[in-house]
Amino acid sequence: FSTSDFPYILANVAKKSLMKAYDLAPSTWQAWCGENSTSDFKTMYINQLSEAPDLVLKPEGGAYKMATFSETRESYAVSTYGRDYAMTREMVINDDLGAFNRKSKSMGFAAKSLVNSLPYAILKANGNMADGVALFDTATHANYDSTAGALSVTTLGAAFATFRRQTDLSGNRVLNLTPSFLIIPPELETVARQLMGSVVDPAKSNATPNPFSGRLQIIVDAELTDTDDWYLAANPNQIDTIEVCFLDGYRNPYIETENDFSTDSIRVKVRQDVGAKALDHRGLFLGKN
Repeated sequence: FSTSDFPYILANVAKKSLMKAYDLAPSTWQAWCGENSTSDFKTMYINQLSEAPDLVLKPEGGAYKMATFSETRESYAVSTYGRDYAMTREMVINDDLGAFNRKSKSMGFAAKSLVNSLPYAILKANGNMADGVALFDTATHANYDSTAGALSVTTLGAAFATFRRQTDLSGNRVLNLTPSFLIIPPELETVARQLMGSVVDPAKSNATPNPFSGRLQIIVDAELTDTDDWYLAANPNQIDTIEVCFLDGYRNPYIETENDFSTDSIRVKVRQDVGAKALDHRGLFLGKN
């Protein structure tokens, strides 16, 4: 390595290694969350207008009844997350670029893990929404059963019924929603896959059909730490659930390098601009073993 070439070689190694690790790092949020983009760090207000009311009978000679709508909105903003690190020229050359390569890969993995953790942190925190009620709530949101029991045909049947009974924002129309995803911690994966893969009810001694066989896409993520919790989520194209937003729609982390002329060391900065928010409780359900 010459002094003039060294910073450029390291910058290239850092970017290639980091992005390769970022692409390969495990991530599950994309399947069940929505995605958005914003051009700045200002608070975003996501407005929701209720579904259209039912059509009503118009009496002969009478006037049409005026339709009314309800609305609500959630708010959140994108934040910046990042780290930087540095290595001297001697450290890198003595290790044949291995140490720098490994550091870059670990930073790429960390960036991907950060984004993936945000939606699951929202599930676990169960914070209040704009209406002042927790995301998962029994009385008002009707999307939480603290005594649901272990995953089974019976508990899924009850959860599906609760899901279908969700109403529009005005409370006048039943939405008849159905979940598409079963979101679970690793400890429940075996039971969930047996349940989804069996054409008969595993809890029955006879050949009772399993109506949920292959019905739900299983999402397993170690970000979920409570082994008693299992979640259902609707398709985000059907109804809002949790949204992940990136600055200018740029999913990948931003990487910038800076070299020190007097010491031949190089410093690397990794930055990720992202935010996440639960937008609608009606597309989510929490059951406990």
